[in-house]
Amino acid sequence: MHLLDDVKTERLPVADVLREIDAKHATHMTENAGFFEPYLLALDALQESIDIGHLVSFGMDQVSQLRTELDRLNELAQLGISVEIIGHELEDLDIQIRRGLKALPNDVQKMDQYKGIMTAHEQLTNRFRFLQPMKLSGDRPRETITGRQIADYCEEFFGRMFDETNVILEITEAFNGISIIEQPARLYPVFINLVNNAQYWVRQGKQAERIIRLDVVDKKVIIADTGPGVEDLDLPQLFSLFFTRRARGGRGVGLYLCRANLAAGGHSIEYVIDDNRKVLSGANFAITFHGGQYD
Repeated sequence: MHLLDDVKTERLPVADVLREIDAKHATHMTENAGFFEPYLLALDALQESIDIGHLVSFGMDQVSQLRTELDRLNELAQLGISVEIIGHELEDLDIQIRRGLKALPNDVQKMDQYKGIMTAHEQLTNRFRFLQPMKLSGDRPRETITGRQIADYCEEFFGRMFDETNVILEITEAFNGISIIEQPARLYPVFINLVNNAQYWVRQGKQAERIIRLDVVDKKVIIADTGPGVEDLDLPQLFSLFFTRRARGGRGVGLYLCRANLAAGGHSIEYVIDDNRKVLSGANFAITFHGGQYD
């Protein structure tokens, strides 16, 4: 109304008043659209007989799931930082323990108790080495890693467990002959995770033989087992973070990290579906190494 008064009293020309009215109209339309758009969408959904309550419930479930995953990611980040800090302390303690043990008299070093302590210390050190790839800082140079080195690493890490659970780790000559230029801290955890998954599932299967095999087929490294394998319904999310079918102790991180570590070096991993490509009856994972050498 005050604009109309400005026109009547000739304080403003009509053209200027019309432009100002158009601007105010556009502002109100934008505000109304932002405010009423959700209601309009809800009415459209009702018109199409969509269950609004179900949609709201589904949306809240999605939000809850995302919040849970975010919390888990934060936990993993904190774990990595903790390992980084504790790692430095454990390295210093490891050196002190070694020096102290070696400084003991020769007659003490010949005792069975001393040998038992040394064996336990070596096992503890090996477990700590497995945690080292989780550290965040420091340079990690690439080097040539052979299949035999990978096999030795797995056998040393799982040796006692395999003996206690009657699991057989088969290493083929084809696997021994491969070589990859990669960071050890990036590559070894891939095989540790895959073999660890395999040893869990072969103990859940009904097969008489519990076998894990490292092999090479058509220039693809195969990690296979005689377990129950992966169900077809689980294949799309097999490498997803936090997906697991373990009844206990599974966090759904291992396969995700395997794919992430391999992808960082230009490599890839897949689950073998075709029976004619499988090495054993259970789960078969195939890794394609970029620049890998096969004898």
